[in-house]
Amino acid sequence: MKKNNKNIKQQQNGKKENLTKKKEDSKYEQKMKGIDLENKFRFDLFKKQYALHLMKRDGNCLFCSISDQVYGTDKHNKIIREKCMDYIEKNKSFFSQFIEGGEAKIKSYIERKRKNGVYGDNIEIQALSEIYNRPIEIYNQIDKPMKTFSKDGFDKRFPIKISYFNGHYNSIVPSMKHKDYLLYKKELLNSNTPGTYETKYIKNYNNNNNECLDKNLVTNKNEINEDKKDEGKYLVNPIIKTALEFGFNLDDSIKAFEVCGNNQDLVIDYLCNNAK
Repeated sequence: MKKNNKNIKQQQNGKKENLTKKKEDSKYEQKMKGIDLENKFRFDLFKKQYALHLMKRDGNCLFCSISDQVYGTDKHNKIIREKCMDYIEKNKSFFSQFIEGGEAKIKSYIERKRKNGVYGDNIEIQALSEIYNRPIEIYNQIDKPMKTFSKDGFDKRFPIKISYFNGHYNSIVPSMKHKDYLLYKKELLNSNTPGTYETKYIKNYNNNNNECLDKNLVTNKNEINEDKKDEGKYLVNPIIKTALEFGFNLDDSIKAFEVCGNNQDLVIDYLCNNAK
C-alpha cells in the first residue's frame, strides 16, 4: 500500500513538473515571438526613416520614452514621473475612477507610482498626454497605432510616438531625412530647464474648467520658442548669412541651422534637399 502511495505521488509530481515546464516553454515562446515582432518592427521603422530609441528595462521605460519624446533625451525621466504623479494627485477625483478601489486607493496608488522602477501604465499615459497637450500614439505595428491617448483640442499637435512590446516601452523618432523631423524638433522643450513647463502647467490647471489657464503653455509657446522668434541673432550668424547668399529664405535657413547645428556643409545640403 505504501509503495502504491509512493508511485501515485511520483506520478502527481511528474505531472506537475510537466505542467510547469509547458508553462515555462510557452512563456519562452511568447517572449521570443515578441522579440521577433519587435525586430521586424524596428526594420520596418528603418525603411520608413524612423528609428527606435531603446530604453533600459528598469521599470522606468515609459517615463524615459516620454522624456526622449519631449526633451530629446531620456535622462529627465525622474522629473517626468514626479510631475505626472503631481498632475494625477491634483486631479485624483477624476483619475480615481480608473483604478481598482477608486478614491479609497488613489493615495496609495500615487505613492507607489512615485517610486523609481515602478512601471507606468495607461493612467500615466493619459495624464502625460494632457500635460504636454499632445496625442500619445502607441505602436506594435508600423501601419497604425494600436492605441491613442488624446483629448479634444490638441489632436493637431505632432504626436508623441512610443512602441510597446513584451511589457516594455521605447521611443520612436523620425530620422533627419524624414519630413516629420522638423515637426518633432519643433515640439521639443528646453532641455536646460526640465520640469519648468510641467510645473507651470500643473500650477495653472483649473480643475473646475478642466483646462490650463495659461494659454501660452497650451500652445507650447515656451521661453525657448519665443527666443527662436528673435531673428536678429540669426542674421549675424555666418552660416545663416551664407545660406541667404545662396538664395534660401531666412525661415528655412534658421530651421536648417537648428536641425544640423554649426556645420555649414550640412546646413546647405539640408536646405538643398528640404527647402521649399
